[in-house]
Amino acid sequence: NYGLYTFLTELPTYMATVLHFNIKSNAIISALPYLIMFIVSVLSTQAADWILAQGYERTYVRKLFNSLAIYLPAIFIVFAGYSGCDYILTIALLCLAVGSNGCHYAGFMCVHIDMASNYAGTLLGITNCAANFMGFVAPNVAGNIVEGHSDVPHWRMVFFIAAAVYVFGNTVFLVFGTAKEQKWNRVWSEIRHSEQSSDEEDHLNSIHEY
Repeated sequence: NYGLYTFLTELPTYMATVLHFNIKSNAIISALPYLIMFIVSVLSTQAADWILAQGYERTYVRKLFNSLAIYLPAIFIVFAGYSGCDYILTIALLCLAVGSNGCHYAGFMCVHIDMASNYAGTLLGITNCAANFMGFVAPNVAGNIVEGHSDVPHWRMVFFIAAAVYVFGNTVFLVFGTAKEQKWNRVWSEIRHSEQSSDEEDHLNSIHEY
């Protein structure tokens, strides 16, 4: 989310101050990175389902697509920092960075369901709450760096920090992450099943006694 919020909040400023890009008169190009992200998110989830259908391990598939969603934007955003004022190249790199981020819908976003389908909503509420703290951290970091400046070197630092957070976050996920169902996912279901079986047994016993 740090990288995503860097794109969402700072990309328009970068395009306006560094690329001297008129966002209002080029609304379609401004929206293009997010349109690509939408298309990639749909295609990547379909691709992930197909790979799972081939028998590949679920954790492997989630880590694969999450790596595409995180490492690729990290690479593209660093390249964008060195593209200077080349308007077309920078826009293309930023489109690739934001667009490839759409693969995360086939990555960690599915892990909540994989790990505990009965508690996926609760898990997403917890993780999304924590992740959205980046909504004010990322803009503040970027703002402090580029305050009073509109040159490429300062924006390059903003991009480098976002790339570093991307790489660190996904590396932690690769090492410690899993998509295996957790034992506690079915605890409540087993308790209810046991209680239901006990109630049915008591009912049958009472009929027999009668």
